[in-house]
Amino acid sequence: MERMRKLALVVLFSFIAFFSHSNPISAADPTPRVPGKEIWQERTDANGTKQSCGFFTGCTVAGTDVKINLTGIAYNNGKVVPDDVYVQVDMIGKGMGCPDYKLVGYAVGGRWQSTVPGDKIKTNCQYALRVTLPSGTFNDGTEVEAQTYESPYAPEAQAACSDDECDSDLGVLQSSLYELCSQIKKGTDQYDACMTCFTNNGVWTAVGCIPSKPESIIQTIITIGLAVGGGVVLVMILVGSFMLSVSQGDPNKTKEAREIITSAIIGLLFVIFSVTILQFIGVSILHIPGFGE
Repeated sequence: MERMRKLALVVLFSFIAFFSHSNPISAADPTPRVPGKEIWQERTDANGTKQSCGFFTGCTVAGTDVKINLTGIAYNNGKVVPDDVYVQVDMIGKGMGCPDYKLVGYAVGGRWQSTVPGDKIKTNCQYALRVTLPSGTFNDGTEVEAQTYESPYAPEAQAACSDDECDSDLGVLQSSLYELCSQIKKGTDQYDACMTCFTNNGVWTAVGCIPSKPESIIQTIITIGLAVGGGVVLVMILVGSFMLSVSQGDPNKTKEAREIITSAIIGLLFVIFSVTILQFIGVSILHIPGFGE
């Protein structure tokens, strides 16, 4: 009996290991250091006073220039970008008819400044900032490869914003959270999913994106639970079948194997009908918003 339990654990761990490696996450590309990021729009309030309003932290206005001030730009080995090296900064548009805009210039003393024209900021578009450092060799012989930093997307640009929607924080919204996404290779499905997750105020985890809305969290947990439950049922059926095939007519081993298979089938039926049961509880009893959608 103890030997069979160990066998079941081995098969279960093998099952988990197989699926955990079936969708590997690619190693991240080298990411430069951009500690100082100020991106804002100059707007005028109802009293005629000029305001500096954060582009990533508040309401953004279409048709208004975006000013960019980056400081401390360095490669991931800590070496500051030389003054004679071009740094490319792209404002990346997201959505139909949302243009990208490329800016190129020198980062003097690790500092880079420029302005994105207002006509490049369109209504209902979201924009992210991408900073690209070229490959090269420093005077001391240190070689560096091309490196790219990419920010999260700013809120959708609006036709107008009220005065109280001007945020004095000129930094990048949730930049510390997005450092998690920077550990994944850019251009991969996992990276895009991670960025989309944080853009929608979700939490990126080892099992995927966990949304922030209560009903969405419940739905996600149920989905993960059903997937894990189905996997465990499959493993137990395989274990029971193997035990039955090697029982060699031993009544005790045959009985034990049949009990495992029977329990697994009962568990499978419970997993299948649990969706209906949980939906009934969530909608009819607990009245969880959006649970039955």
